[in-house]
Amino acid sequence: MSIGQVLRIPENYIEMDKVSIPEYTNYTVKNGDTIYSISKKYGVSVDQIMKDNALSSPVISVGMNLKIRTISNEVEECFGREFDGVIPSSYTTYTVKAGDSLYKIAKQYNTSVSEILNLNQLNSSSLQIGQVLKIPSQDLIYTVSKGDSLYSISKKFQTSVDSIKNKNGLNDNTLQIGQVLKI
Repeated sequence: MSIGQVLRIPENYIEMDKVSIPEYTNYTVKNGDTIYSISKKYGVSVDQIMKDNALSSPVISVGMNLKIRTISNEVEECFGREFDGVIPSSYTTYTVKAGDSLYKIAKQYNTSVSEILNLNQLNSSSLQIGQVLKIPSQDLIYTVSKGDSLYSISKKFQTSVDSIKNKNGLNDNTLQIGQVLKI
């Protein structure tokens, strides 16, 4: 892994109409049994048997009672789009001033009143002077990859080199792999 690298994390997903609590059968280890032979007999992996029985080793002994899983509907899947180096910024902040309204702020930041209400978990459009609001950001965040230049990034996102430099406080065109830029 490297700094700025984005990872896709798998998660367990169970369709709601197929939700079931795992069911187990009890098995008493007999002479000649191995955890592998038991796993084959029941169609369950050695790892699953070890996990379900909190075993730190595959060594079992005669007379030991094991829980053997008989039903499981878990599916491991990655969610989300393929990573293209771009992450939308979540929000910027805005401090309410006299005369402000949610409509005025939403228009100023090219967003909607409902997006501001949702992001701030507000139930009404009443504002207080000095209140700090989260405003959905229109900026994109891009992680610099090998071979990138300000020019190639600006073309990819249909913006200018100067715009990227200004948003990121850059004085020259030097970039580092893994550097995070606002677009």
